[in-house]
Amino acid sequence: MSDEHVNWLGGVDFYKELLGVLRSRLTEIAGKNTNKVAAAEAEHFENQITLYDERLDILAHEIRKNLGRAANQLKTNGAGYVDTVIFVQHDLQREQFVQLEHAIKTLRSELSRFATQWM
Repeated sequence: MSDEHVNWLGGVDFYKELLGVLRSRLTEIAGKNTNKVAAAEAEHFENQITLYDERLDILAHEIRKNLGRAANQLKTNGAGYVDTVIFVQHDLQREQFVQLEHAIKTLRSELSRFATQWM
């Protein structure tokens, strides 16, 4: 369980950095275009980037919290016992990470098409 948490946290860091790069690229594109359609699409992308950035922060917090709970239970109850709620949370976090990862990859692809259209 711990290895997967560490991998997710590394993924969160990677995707936060990627969102920063996408935001910079979007700023560059928006700065070079005064077209109203381009501006509206740029605003949409900016909103998506902000949303995903916030969701990554929340997910990282929840992962750390769940990892801390598991560590506390292992200390308190001895090796081998972790409440099933922690495993349920773990599975939920896995699904959230996978969904968010997919959404960010889709955003990157859409932003690339937008850049090609307006640059």
